[in-house]
Amino acid sequence: MASTTSEPLLTNRMDLAQQRLLATLKPSVIYSAQPDIIRANQKDLYYQAILTEKVKNVIQQHLGTRFVIRYQNLLKLASNFTYYAFTTIQGTQTLGEEYCSILQVSNGSQTYPSLLRRTALVLLHTLGPLVTSKLVDRWRQHSRQLNDSAKTSMTRVLDALTSKGVRDVVTSNLTTIHLMVFYFFGTYYHSSKRLLGIRYIFTRKPHPSELQSGYEILGLLLLIQFLVKATFAIKDRLQPSEPQPLSTAPIDEKCAPIVPAAQPTLSQEQCTLCLSTRMDTAASPCGHLFCWQCLFEWCNTKSECPLCRQPIDITRIVRVYNY
Repeated sequence: MASTTSEPLLTNRMDLAQQRLLATLKPSVIYSAQPDIIRANQKDLYYQAILTEKVKNVIQQHLGTRFVIRYQNLLKLASNFTYYAFTTIQGTQTLGEEYCSILQVSNGSQTYPSLLRRTALVLLHTLGPLVTSKLVDRWRQHSRQLNDSAKTSMTRVLDALTSKGVRDVVTSNLTTIHLMVFYFFGTYYHSSKRLLGIRYIFTRKPHPSELQSGYEILGLLLLIQFLVKATFAIKDRLQPSEPQPLSTAPIDEKCAPIVPAAQPTLSQEQCTLCLSTRMDTAASPCGHLFCWQCLFEWCNTKSECPLCRQPIDITRIVRVYNY
């Protein structure tokens, strides 16, 4: 019982500490500059990658490599959520925020976000993309089970809007627009913070040169790129596609080329280390194929498979012939 009651007390103490820090900064609150926000995010991503790697190593030792490969996305998601649960939800700065001396505040009131708001921020930031993708896939699956006669006009419109092609276009364009707005105005780097109205302020007195630096030129380049892509997309839509005429010439069966039933594709013949066609194919003990030279050079620096991270004894590498 003591441990469960101490956790809310610890969170409340951390909230009070952040509120006291804000009270001392109130007379001279300065919103963080774009370089510091980006630098803090990069630092957080670095530590999240380290945490994810540590978690994968522990899981691999106890549950094996197959489990790690199968659930690597979920393990990364759980690691990222854990990172923010012990920092943002707990009421402390993340390692990136602490490194850049910035602090989260609610836009407008300039107070430290409440526990509910911080929890919603972490859930949106870590689980939002996954939940959205799952809901769209569930809708698509439900829509396929309906007969054409049972589909209403609204259902058909939603089918078109949730198709994979439209989803990819909307997602990429929304990300570009969001990043472009950040480069121009420097307010919200993450969409989750934009939705909840959470910004960053400095916890130190910044140098005047820090406040003058910005990324407006990058925003302008993104705007030009977006307009060019939109122009070509509209042009392709407006241009009627010309149907290719079908050949009416008879096919000579004797001269027709014989296509083998199973021909390895280019990706199957590619070495994942040098990204070119495999030369002198070699197989690791776990069954993955690479160039002989590439695999030996890799094992000299790191004795594990580049794909599944299974330990490799260099003496067990097998040369593959006639493959």
